[in-house]
Amino acid sequence: FNLNNNSYCIPLDNVKEVESYQEDLDLNIDIQRALSTLDFETKMIVLLTVFSGYKSAEIGNIFGLGGSTVRSRYRRALKKLAKLLDSYR
Repeated sequence: FNLNNNSYCIPLDNVKEVESYQEDLDLNIDIQRALSTLDFETKMIVLLTVFSGYKSAEIGNIFGLGGSTVRSRYRRALKKLAKLLDSYR
């Protein structure tokens, strides 16, 4: 950064990097907001599947649900999230 007359100057080669970072940050915030619209159990189904790699039967054991119920809730949740995040497609 270069301080001149109380203004910040960002080298032009860094502008794209800053814009990309801001877009990633915006997406992250929107994903968190979208996930917050799901009830706790459904949110956990999505998070355990996507980030922890749990199988539907394993998640079913955690919540006392059948594997097919977990898969159905997961698919419905993904549809809802896709609709909420449609602007990023």
